[in-house]
Amino acid sequence: ITIPLFLSVLYSTLGDAQFSVYLSGLTGTFKTAISLVFQSFFGYFKEPPTGWEATANSLEAILFTAKDMVCLIDDFAPNGTMNEQNALKAKATRIMRSQGNGTGRLRLNSDTSFKAAKPPRGLLLITGEDLPTGHSIRARALFLEIEKGRISSEKLSDAQAKARRGIYSACTAHFIQWLASDLDSIKERIDIRMTELRKDFPAGHGRTTDAVSFLYATAELFADYAGASLEREAFLERCRKALTEAAKAQAEYQKDADPTDRFISLLQAAFDSGVAHLENRQEIVQHPDSYKFGWKHKDTSDGLKLLPQGNHIGWIPDNPNTEGIFLIPEATYSTIVEFARKQGETFPMGQKTLWKRLGERNIVFKQDGRNTVNRRIRGKATKVIAIKLDSLQNSQGDVSIFP
Repeated sequence: ITIPLFLSVLYSTLGDAQFSVYLSGLTGTFKTAISLVFQSFFGYFKEPPTGWEATANSLEAILFTAKDMVCLIDDFAPNGTMNEQNALKAKATRIMRSQGNGTGRLRLNSDTSFKAAKPPRGLLLITGEDLPTGHSIRARALFLEIEKGRISSEKLSDAQAKARRGIYSACTAHFIQWLASDLDSIKERIDIRMTELRKDFPAGHGRTTDAVSFLYATAELFADYAGASLEREAFLERCRKALTEAAKAQAEYQKDADPTDRFISLLQAAFDSGVAHLENRQEIVQHPDSYKFGWKHKDTSDGLKLLPQGNHIGWIPDNPNTEGIFLIPEATYSTIVEFARKQGETFPMGQKTLWKRLGERNIVFKQDGRNTVNRRIRGKATKVIAIKLDSLQNSQGDVSIFP
């Protein structure tokens, strides 16, 4: 936790970092307290500079002003009404995307001339109990999770005392003076070294690889700055280990937010919870596998019967293990989008793009290169999305269409 945070502090002094660092954890894990320690490398901060209750425009202005430094936005915790939660998520998306892209929002003056954009010019540090949604947004941050007991209260108190006395900010001042002697060549060196280090930090997303490579290049830079006062090899080995673990951890965060993975999870949940069902391909009776696809036993006047639940979104062929399951594209997509909405999330991908992504991952049967295929359903040719059950199991690991 602390090594990536420390290296982020150092890297921020070089300016224009195109990633955020996100410290997540339940209340009581000291995530705000430890973040304030690292914020205090730029002057003592008793309270966070700002929080998510600020407007998006004011946050943009703060991140533009906080040049070549870490800037903490504290306590991302969507709550309240659905509209309030969605507004906060939209704000976080806008701010984190601006940080990741190094861009500000363009605006016009009253005479239609352009106002100067205000892109982030430092490094964004975020704390939160909840995580932002969206695969591309999560790819633009390095997530560090704190569990209770991971931060020593005794060591934290000592660090807070040093922050109050200005020890950390004095260290930053000295480091910046050292950088200033040859800043341009140092920045060029970091960029070149980051490119060389990419192969050493493979990750599920290229942005994660870039972020940890930049941080390790910064560790090497700090070792040069510290000189003989630092046990160089031991320090760099600790940094490499911490950053490698951080890069590996990102895969789970990004997988949870990947729209294709999320679609599969929601599809399974829709069947299990009775939101949607599949009918038999041949006739309107239950298939031997109906109980796996949205049919539930219900008490009726004629006794216990297996009945379809929720929306009809497709069909079960004779052998789903080899033929897959047949989904009606429009009905399936609208059902899943609505199901996600009722759980407080926005499904982040359009219908055509979703089928294309499923096709790219070889999760659907194709016909003439298309992700929709023609199948005869009760004597009628019908366009469907044919999902491969074995591909779902193999590509998702622990995610299976079968209960």
